[in-house]
Amino acid sequence: EKQRAAIARALVLNPPVLLLDEPTSNIDADSVELVEQVLTERAAAGATVIMTTHNHHSAYRLADVIVPLGAGRVQPLSVNIVRGQMEDPGDGHIGRFRVTTGQEILCPAISGTYTTAVIRMDDIILSREEITTSAQNHLPGTVTTVTETRDQLFRIELDCGFPLRVVITARSVSEFGVTPGTRLWASFKASAVRVY
Repeated sequence: EKQRAAIARALVLNPPVLLLDEPTSNIDADSVELVEQVLTERAAAGATVIMTTHNHHSAYRLADVIVPLGAGRVQPLSVNIVRGQMEDPGDGHIGRFRVTTGQEILCPAISGTYTTAVIRMDDIILSREEITTSAQNHLPGTVTTVTETRDQLFRIELDCGFPLRVVITARSVSEFGVTPGTRLWASFKASAVRVY
């Protein structure tokens, strides 16, 4: 109740910027849902909402931008956050997540309202051609950016109809001749996709 009252006090002034510290910590699931709904509505109405949180689920559902911190420093984001809608899984074991731009990502079948799919960059394999593997997702894409990160690693961003980021080694960049404009396939297992 204290956290809900504190948020209500801040909202009454209709501020253009909301700065929140752990707004969903130590509250029950119904209150988390209510707080997230209020924050989503405020953002949709034009307010800037900045919050700190250890609740990854809330961060994935709410944030347009996530800035991970570790040991007092900004850390690179290690996941892809994709917006869309979970489709009714029916009786199958494989679910379908429809990206807002129309593409389909296969994921574990889960019933419920989910609007965010999260895929770790490390779980994505790149290939020059479409390959046959146990991975259920195979998406063609065009490299848009190649950025060296650290320890001989590169962050590759593909346009697959939506942005998809992958981390690969310098050796892979060299062997594949990865530059902006290169056509590649991104493959990942359905089980690598988490929905929130």
